[in-house]
Amino acid sequence: MQTARTFAGALPIAVTTLTLRKRPALDRAVAQPDARQASLLGAVWTLGTAASLARAGAKSLTYYEAVGPRGVLEADAVFPLYHVLADLCEWRGSRVCSTTASQPLTVDALAVRDLNGSVTL
Repeated sequence: MQTARTFAGALPIAVTTLTLRKRPALDRAVAQPDARQASLLGAVWTLGTAASLARAGAKSLTYYEAVGPRGVLEADAVFPLYHVLADLCEWRGSRVCSTTASQPLTVDALAVRDLNGSVTL
């Protein structure tokens, strides 16, 4: 984000597309789904990256595909990360609060203050 801020100045920064696995640039049909995306690990990774990028000043984030094995839901099932993204969307317009952890590689937190002044962790 520091490098992006150098180029963008005061302009908002959008980070897109965030995925667990690198996707081929030219032939997306070849990209294999990442099994972690449908797991709790995928949900935790999504929340962790969203927290980090929000604290760094990103104005918008785009994750995954919408539907299918590389998406947030598939046919008749939603992946755990769907719920993380749904909660994050409810915080639109909120301000990220500063948090610190004594062991940041072990635990992290995301706190936001909504338009009514309430803080959510």
